[in-house]
Amino acid sequence: MLKSLVERQTSTQTDLQRTAIIDVGSNSFRLIVMTYLRGYHFQLTDEVRESVRLVHGLGATGRLSREAMAHAVEVMRLYAAFCRASGIDDIIAVATSAVREASNRAEFLSRVQRETGIQVRVLSGTEEAYYGYLAAVNSTTLRDGFVLDLGGGSLEITRVADRLPHESVSLTLGAVRATEDWLPNIPPSKEQVTRLRKHIREQLAPLTWFKVESNQQLVAQGGSLRNLAR
Repeated sequence: MLKSLVERQTSTQTDLQRTAIIDVGSNSFRLIVMTYLRGYHFQLTDEVRESVRLVHGLGATGRLSREAMAHAVEVMRLYAAFCRASGIDDIIAVATSAVREASNRAEFLSRVQRETGIQVRVLSGTEEAYYGYLAAVNSTTLRDGFVLDLGGGSLEITRVADRLPHESVSLTLGAVRATEDWLPNIPPSKEQVTRLRKHIREQLAPLTWFKVESNQQLVAQGGSLRNLAR
């Protein structure tokens, strides 16, 4: 019996998989490692975050800057080395708003794969909103309401009813993007803040479904919103 138990435990340890998930975000890059037994449990075992500000200057030029790309590739190179040293079985890398909107995104993605061996998939705005919804309903009590995911380059909004996703939208209202485009001065002038507020209202006006009622929940995601909540 003891031998059988030891063999079963050894087999379980052998079957454990380690997957690294890399979020190539507009403001920061995040790597998490999930250790799991397929079909059973999973556990977050490592997490690394690096500020990259890949979206810097994108609003003015429509392109990822040389400096931002160089920094991004260096971070991805470090992430690749970390994965090799940690014995990672699989790497899933996805990019969001900044890469999605950049006219030179093909150049950036090719360079990352060539210099790090990591293939990055670009999420559509719809996919980004959906993954934000999945995170919200699986980590909170959200049943009816909205999920807001504020990143560096974009804002995703999803309406949730009976824990299911309905309307969603991705807007270029990310914290870094909006700051660079509308608040160039530090501190910003009252006129600049007023213009930004007007722009946000104009972007949200067509979303007739985005009305938060008293009986609904609002789940906010993203580093900027986490900082505001602290």
